[in-house]
Amino acid sequence: MPGALAAAGAVIAWRRGRRTLVATCLGAMLVFPAFHLWTANAVSGQKHVVPGFLFAYLPAGMALDRWWRSRSRAAMIVAVALLVT
Repeated sequence: MPGALAAAGAVIAWRRGRRTLVATCLGAMLVFPAFHLWTANAVSGQKHVVPGFLFAYLPAGMALDRWWRSRSRAAMIVAVALLVT
């Protein structure tokens, strides 16, 4: 789910002209898992994926903000409630 929201937020930010922010966040999101795969470390996968998700939450927040400002707030509330439970 964070990856899908990050992709949607990246598209929104890219269209608004914030290309540096998109490149930085998505690059940082992919660096940590790429390092994990490159070193072939089978033990600590979670600790390398979590920092990537931290950078994914920035564009994901942009997607959620855009969705919240739209007219479909009821759908947003239902979707967030389903994710929380």
